[in-house]
Amino acid sequence: MGGEVALSVVALGVIRLWHGRVEVLWGLSARNVAAGVAVALVYAAGLIWTLGRAPDVWPIRSLRRLSRDVLQPLFAPATTCDLLVISAAAGLGEELLFRGALQPIVGLAGASALFGLCHLAGRDTVALALWAVVAGIVFGLLMQATGGLTAPIVAHAVYDSVALAYLRGWERDRSP
Repeated sequence: MGGEVALSVVALGVIRLWHGRVEVLWGLSARNVAAGVAVALVYAAGLIWTLGRAPDVWPIRSLRRLSRDVLQPLFAPATTCDLLVISAAAGLGEELLFRGALQPIVGLAGASALFGLCHLAGRDTVALALWAVVAGIVFGLLMQATGGLTAPIVAHAVYDSVALAYLRGWERDRSP
């Protein structure tokens, strides 16, 4: 979680350098919060369907293996509170950096590609990086549509919460 806090600090520094001051367009409204929740639930449903029902081909097979062998054991001992704090920190830190700081500079495609690259940790995570690129596009479009960071921050945090909760219990729900 310290890394996510560091992302927030880096993001605010980039925003300050780019604008000459810290200028964050939050777009805080109930409508934007609802939009973020709705987008997160649709994207999370896509993940759950992909991991549980999609055909067993690459990149789905790769996502399943990563989820089963790395992510599920990593988050299995986490409490619900842990998952919520991790998800909120990731949503805030990553969206401040990629949508708030970088997207205005490098555009939607550039920020989404960088977001995906940050999820790449070798050949075994290529599918995850591609999933993250799509998420970056979705979150970036959500920022453009709502005029601020509230909706993508909420979408990211809610998506991560649902995804991590699902992964935490995924192995228990699947036969070997």
